[in-house]
Amino acid sequence: MHPNFLDQIIVFQAVAELGSYAEAARRLNRQVSAISYAITNLETHLGLTLVDRGGYRAGLTEEGQALLGEVSVLLRRVERLEGKAAAMREASETTLSLAVEHSLPPAVLAHGLARLADAHPEVAVDLSYLTGGDVIARLTGGEVQLGITALERGLAWQDLDGRQVLAEEMPVVIGARHALAARNAPVPLETLEHHRQIYLPSGLPPTDENTRPDYRQHRTDLWHVNDLATQIALIAGGAGWGFVPASAAAEAVAQGRLAYLACDGIAQLPLRRFAALWRTRTPPGPAARFLMQMLEAGGNGTLEAP
Repeated sequence: MHPNFLDQIIVFQAVAELGSYAEAARRLNRQVSAISYAITNLETHLGLTLVDRGGYRAGLTEEGQALLGEVSVLLRRVERLEGKAAAMREASETTLSLAVEHSLPPAVLAHGLARLADAHPEVAVDLSYLTGGDVIARLTGGEVQLGITALERGLAWQDLDGRQVLAEEMPVVIGARHALAARNAPVPLETLEHHRQIYLPSGLPPTDENTRPDYRQHRTDLWHVNDLATQIALIAGGAGWGFVPASAAAEAVAQGRLAYLACDGIAQLPLRRFAALWRTRTPPGPAARFLMQMLEAGGNGTLEAP
C-alpha cells in the first residue's frame, strides 16, 4: 500500500463531493497542484482513471463512481477508530448536552435521566426539546453531544452513528363517543376504510430518492396534521380514526377522550422507533452510553398498546 494512500482517498472524496480541484483545495487547505498530484498518484496506484478531466467540472469516471461507495465506508471506519481512541483516552463527561425530539415519551426520558443522576452525579445535563429536523441540525452543527429523535423518513444521517433506544406501538384509536367505539367485536378493515383517517405523517414527504411509502397511511379519506396533540384532538372530537403512539393513546383513553379500536385486518400494529445519535468522530462517553442503556430499560425495548 502506498504510504499516502489514506490521504489520497481523502482528497478523492473531496473532489468527488465538490466536483472541483479548486474547491477541494479550499476545503482541505492545500494548493490545487497538491490535489492534482494526490489524485494522479492514487490513479497510478490503483491502475484506474478515477476523474474525468475533460469537462468544466471534475466529474468521476465509471471506475471512480464504482469505488466512491467503498471510499465512503473506508473513511467512516477511520473516523470511528479515531473517535473510539479519543473516547478511551478521556474520562467520563462533566457535561452532557442533549437535543431530544419532543415526541419522545416523557416517562421514558425521565426514567433515563433519573438513573443517570444517581449513577453519575458529577455530570451536568443541558437538555433541549426540539423537532426531529432541529435535533439533527444541532447535532451535526456540533452544538450537542447526543441527539434523540424518531427514525423517520428523510432525515440526513451523513457523519452520524446511532442506536435504537425505543420502539413504540401505535394502536388504532377512535373518539370515545364515536359510533365505532361502541362495537364489542373487532372492526373489519373494510369498515375502517369507510371512515376518515387523521394521519400524522412520518418524516419528510417522499422524493425521487426516497419513495418508500408510510404504511400507516390507508386508502381512506385523509386529513393530514403535523402535530400529535392536534391529531388526538381531532380524533377525540369525532373527526375520524388514527394510529396514535401507545403512550399518548393510553393517557387520552384514561381521560375518556379516546377508545381503542381493534381491527381484524391489521395483523401487526405499526411502530414508531427512536434512536440516540452522535457524530461519528465524537462517540458517546460513559455517561451518554449509560443514559442510552437506561432509555432502553425505561421503555423495556418496546412500548406496547394494551
